[in-house]
Amino acid sequence: MPSKSLITVAVVGCSGCGKSSIIKKGCKAYAMSEPTTGIPPTDGKNQFRYTSRLGKINQGPNVTGSLRVLEADLSDFHLDDVSSRVWPDSAPRVDGVIVCYDSSSLSSFTHVERLVCGYNDLELPTVVMACKSDVTKEVDPHTAATMLRDHKVGLVEVSMYDDSGKDKMRRCFDWMIRAIYRDRSSVRVDSNSVYRNPASPDVLNTPNHPWDLSRPLLNSLPTDGIPMSTSSKSRASYFTNSPPIPHTPPRSPTRARSHNDLLSLVREREERGAGNQAFINDYNSRSSLPVTGINGDLTNRGADNLGSQSAPKRQDQRLSPWARLDDLFEKLLFSVVSDDDATFVSNFMLTYRRFATPRSVLLTMQKKMRQLDQETADPMFACLAQMNICRLLADWIRDYPYDFAVRGTAGALSALVKSIIAKTYLIHYGLEFLPFLETLPNLEDKDATWALKVDTLVEESDDSYSMLDEEEVRSASPAPESPVVSSASARPASPTQVSGTRERKHSLPLSRSTPKSATPHNGELEYSHKHIIRELQRISVELSSLNPMDVAQEITRIQKGLFLNIQPRHWLKHTLSSGPKDPETDTIARFNRFSNHIGDWVASLILCHDRPKTRAKQIERFVDIGVSLRVLNNYSGLRALVAGINAATYSGDLPMEIFKQRALEAYKSYQSWDLLFQAIRSHRAYRMALRNTKGACIPALEVHLLDLIRAHEGNPDYSSAHPSKIHWAKFNMIGRFIAGTVQAQEQCRQSPEYTFEEHPAINHLLVTAYIMDVEVSLFNGPMLS
Repeated sequence: MPSKSLITVAVVGCSGCGKSSIIKKGCKAYAMSEPTTGIPPTDGKNQFRYTSRLGKINQGPNVTGSLRVLEADLSDFHLDDVSSRVWPDSAPRVDGVIVCYDSSSLSSFTHVERLVCGYNDLELPTVVMACKSDVTKEVDPHTAATMLRDHKVGLVEVSMYDDSGKDKMRRCFDWMIRAIYRDRSSVRVDSNSVYRNPASPDVLNTPNHPWDLSRPLLNSLPTDGIPMSTSSKSRASYFTNSPPIPHTPPRSPTRARSHNDLLSLVREREERGAGNQAFINDYNSRSSLPVTGINGDLTNRGADNLGSQSAPKRQDQRLSPWARLDDLFEKLLFSVVSDDDATFVSNFMLTYRRFATPRSVLLTMQKKMRQLDQETADPMFACLAQMNICRLLADWIRDYPYDFAVRGTAGALSALVKSIIAKTYLIHYGLEFLPFLETLPNLEDKDATWALKVDTLVEESDDSYSMLDEEEVRSASPAPESPVVSSASARPASPTQVSGTRERKHSLPLSRSTPKSATPHNGELEYSHKHIIRELQRISVELSSLNPMDVAQEITRIQKGLFLNIQPRHWLKHTLSSGPKDPETDTIARFNRFSNHIGDWVASLILCHDRPKTRAKQIERFVDIGVSLRVLNNYSGLRALVAGINAATYSGDLPMEIFKQRALEAYKSYQSWDLLFQAIRSHRAYRMALRNTKGACIPALEVHLLDLIRAHEGNPDYSSAHPSKIHWAKFNMIGRFIAGTVQAQEQCRQSPEYTFEEHPAINHLLVTAYIMDVEVSLFNGPMLS
């Protein structure tokens, strides 16, 4: 293939199936341009539109040129017309096609077979991508793969929310380009022979299919003019998760450059995202980090295989979940420089305060910056690595600025910033850090209650950068200690919890046998029991006239605000800190207080009535609200509502029997919710429902808080046999749990479904002071609206 040749790949699929995401993620290494719209000439009957992007190919000395990617929507093909073609004659010529469909939509798969048959007739290399494979599938991948196998076309399951899915997007484009190259370079012996899809799994040697990098992919390609052997009958697996194909661009020249020339080259490479693998290999050769990596998952003990070209055997991937602090520091900077493992970086920065100090991290960054200053073999690598370290520092200051309030940290930060400003190509970072240095005296450490204690006052010096050595880095972290946390204080005190062996308390006798008087939470006023009952009945009457969806939306609006106020480290503070949790300062306790209030509110409005029929009618109203909460995917509000009904009734209770007879379908809905939140098999039903939920949702935070408590109490921070080894698998697991709630927060924040108008009248009913808990006492705490 000539060095200046153009390859055109078409990405075809129905609207909304994920074509744009595939191009964006899969073609990241090709420095694609912004999309432009093209409309080829038509016959006046149908108009065909497409978008075009242009990039550059650099996969080796024999695989270079330009890449043009065309994105086309199936609606413009008019496939319902039998005479329509799978690629219009007037459209630009293409060399290969990637057909996409939505795994969660059966309708998007309808025309896939016709498309692949048509592209086979046009003798175009073809691959099919099953997008959104992380959600509930309406299209069975094995059925789809079997159908496509008959047409010699492979199937790739991908998801942009999964690292392996994004890797397969990149490898798919990589393989398509190589398949087109092979198709161009091969010679057809018989012009009448049946066309064979060069992108089919059948043409691959089993050990070297595009998703398995146990050997370099280039070795599986034929030399120029020599057809590839197809003697192997086994098919390549298109469902395998494996690392991305390494791109190895030429190393930069070592001749001296001016600062401006060097900076422009570094920025160009950084913007294009090219050459990452070369930096990984260079960094790995310089770093003392073992290539076996550090295990980061209690349930998945696969090796990280950082920077190695051959994956270890499965039996060798059982690694220890423990790691020394120096190894964690090495992997942190390795991941930052190579941009290889964003999950490790985020989990480390989230949890490191439990086993290290901010000063020790800063000193490690200083040490690495100094080592990179001495790098002469590849100045491009050194500059990019230092830029990535500066980016880490910027993210750290943005996300956890109060870390720098820890004593002994200000001097190390000042020294690091001073070294950054001294470099021309880093000065734009340094100028952003200088205003932050002025705010250090006013910062307050918010994580001191659960973080590793700094026992000794470290002498701070802005010149510490110039005198930094390995001993100082080690001494910056205090000796590991295992804080004792009270299990009772760490667990949430939630009377609304529902368990699999729940035993409902008997409801009150059908009479107003409440206490003569009770003192609200603020201790200023006392209400008689008659006044409380009367107010609750008034609320009940007003509630009956309201639309259940309006009530559910107001509950969701309040809980959304409380949910979004929770920051990632608030989970660590709530879980790892001992002592009672004050709702005024603890965001998770504040959220739980409102959830408990909703449960008590529901129980009070049921128990304030004497007659069983009236109680049954009230239960029915709450179930109607529950239906709306379920539609809104507000699991927390629904769980509180179910807990309130359970607190006010019991098995065989007369109001519940009347409710069952009055509204059997509503009773079945209530039973399904009761089962949904039971703790059977670690809340399996709830977790499955949450996993299959699309769009915005409010999780049942009590379940996720219990996960964190179990992860903390069931695993020590340090190894008892080797106290210097940190239980990183524990902290990584905690990071994954918190990342799940953070993702739910982002969906709530961005989704238009959760944009509700405030209902002041409903809000007033919800946060009423007249609440009767399950112990027949009164509660009047300040509520947030």
